[in-house]
Amino acid sequence: MSGHHLKNLALICIFIVIGSSFLVPGCGNGAAPSGIEQNSEEGNQAVTETKPVETQDADSASSSMTIHMCGRSVLAGWFYYWGWEGDPATPIGFGGYNLIYHEMNSPPDITASALDVIHQMKLRGDKIMFFKLCFVDFIGGDQDGARQNLEADKEIIRTVVKAAVEDAGLTLILGNALPTTRQYSDYWLTWNNQEYNKFLDGLSAQYPGRVLILDLYRTLTTSDYWLRPTYATAPDDAHPNAQGYAALDKAFQALLAKLASAP
Repeated sequence: MSGHHLKNLALICIFIVIGSSFLVPGCGNGAAPSGIEQNSEEGNQAVTETKPVETQDADSASSSMTIHMCGRSVLAGWFYYWGWEGDPATPIGFGGYNLIYHEMNSPPDITASALDVIHQMKLRGDKIMFFKLCFVDFIGGDQDGARQNLEADKEIIRTVVKAAVEDAGLTLILGNALPTTRQYSDYWLTWNNQEYNKFLDGLSAQYPGRVLILDLYRTLTTSDYWLRPTYATAPDDAHPNAQGYAALDKAFQALLAKLASAP
């Protein structure tokens, strides 16, 4: 090969190496975590470097049970608060349990997402599932809109309960309604949240020991039923901040302790 051709080949190799370097993702590029749309309301979850007490690595909880956690941005933010690195295949250890994150679609497709997780759990032989809706899944504004939305949300839960508890024999932990900030709260949204919570309480009574309720609502709300300002990422962003997640930790730890002591 001539010296001219060798020189051209060397230049081509240099261009390939330099060009490929621009394809490697860099740090701090502002990308939202996997499965969460960037710059959307669902993508502005609170992510903090602070880790709560009593959170352990999943490896140290290898003898404990597994909980499949189903949610969207608020739940993803909670996982990041626990020190998760965003890999769905890597569980987080919390309260003596291995927690596996599953990103849900928005309603109405959230039902299919949940049913897929239930199917995976049956194949694995795992027995505990957590499921919740997001604060954006509750509508206020007027009576008709709130009532229609409530019925749609109830139908999602009925389907998940039947598939998880009745058909698959799972224990199901349901997170109740997540409140929003004061500027987005109104009478009919509060009514919707509280009626939904009553519905979940009824399911818990119907399936004692099989359907458990994680009380997100009372943990996070003020006496006026909106998200405590000290728990909000911002006045216009109802994703919990570090203080909000710390409060949820206490409620979740109490529920898991109750679950562990159940016969």
